[in-house]
Amino acid sequence: MGWSGRCVAAAERRLSLGTRANVDYAWLDLTAPEYRHHYAGFCNQTLWPLLHGLTDRVRGNPEDYRAYRSVNHLFAWRLAPLLQPDDCVWIHDYHLIPLGAELRALGVRNRIGFFLHTPCPSPVAWRALPMHGPLLASLRAYDLIGVQTALDADGLCRLLTAVAHAPAAEFVASRIGVFPASIATGVVAALARACDDGMHACRPDRGCQRVLGVDRLDPAKGIDRRLAGFDAFLRDHPDRHGRTELLQVIPDSRRGVPGYQRLRARLNARTAAINARYRQPGWVPVHTMMKGLAAPALIGLYRTARVALLTPLRDGMNLVAKEYVAAQDPDDPGVLILSRHAGAARELAGAVPVDPEDAEQIAYAIERALTLSLPERRQRWSGMYRHLLTHDALGWYADFVSALNSAPCARLSSTPRP
Repeated sequence: MGWSGRCVAAAERRLSLGTRANVDYAWLDLTAPEYRHHYAGFCNQTLWPLLHGLTDRVRGNPEDYRAYRSVNHLFAWRLAPLLQPDDCVWIHDYHLIPLGAELRALGVRNRIGFFLHTPCPSPVAWRALPMHGPLLASLRAYDLIGVQTALDADGLCRLLTAVAHAPAAEFVASRIGVFPASIATGVVAALARACDDGMHACRPDRGCQRVLGVDRLDPAKGIDRRLAGFDAFLRDHPDRHGRTELLQVIPDSRRGVPGYQRLRARLNARTAAINARYRQPGWVPVHTMMKGLAAPALIGLYRTARVALLTPLRDGMNLVAKEYVAAQDPDDPGVLILSRHAGAARELAGAVPVDPEDAEQIAYAIERALTLSLPERRQRWSGMYRHLLTHDALGWYADFVSALNSAPCARLSSTPRP
């Protein structure tokens, strides 16, 4: 069940039911004010920056919070009548933190789990949010809370015991589990192999070695520091001029959120400055693609890139890193450079780690990745690929649902609606 993608007048709101690929769906309409205050407001101008450590960007508007609570109540009210007694409810991400408590307040006693796809912030960061108490208290409604890394699990346990005045830490920890989100590894690898015959459209011009970045337009992705790192790389390695290029794919996102278009303008200005400084006839060092790509085109770029450069300032997981690894040619794999602050760094030990704030370190990592020998590239890639084959998206789903079914029951009919 999710938002339909439509904004309508309140009188025209409807819940649409349908089936696709043997899966039943429910789509719920929102009004334009609900979208503006819930999604663009509280979710993306309060919770998103808070969860990613960008506390100077947190807005905390009371009107946004009221809409956030109202939309969660609306989802619960529409979902509860659809549930069968043996259904499990798996709620995803910060947009719907209070949904479990809203369902409990309506008398729902099914197993309910919650998964946080983002990092977990510190108790100090949460206390900066005026409504942090009731928001965190709503997590007590869940039988199981899933997070991406052990660091997030520890942080959430400390957060709930210190800030939300939850029961003892041992009780809280019993309801928190680590379930790293993953990808359909075999599917990505098969698509990459199928793309091989048409790869000429994805390859860089003039035999350049391509460094590839793929990120949504977002300040947490660290794209501006990445461009600074590539600038430093070109400054320190003039022998690479004409032979190396950076292609940065930036699917646009959250157009209704103030600040994102200013970020786009800053990235465009930095790109233009780098190209003005280093370009040569027939060679432009940095290319940006401000749009999303269909899966075959994106996988083709993964397959032909010598290096993937992914440097988020903080990221719950970063599935692009996993997709890049899965798409590589086993005979001639590329190299993954990955921020130490991405959740995927805990799993992908073959990546070259970097501090995303350090442009000089990024520059050094690029040169190192471009000069790794073929045997070392194969060794680094094979370990990561084997891990992803045994820890794919279906495994992630099965592990969470199994743990939810065996978790201690919250089912607190007395759980207050925060």
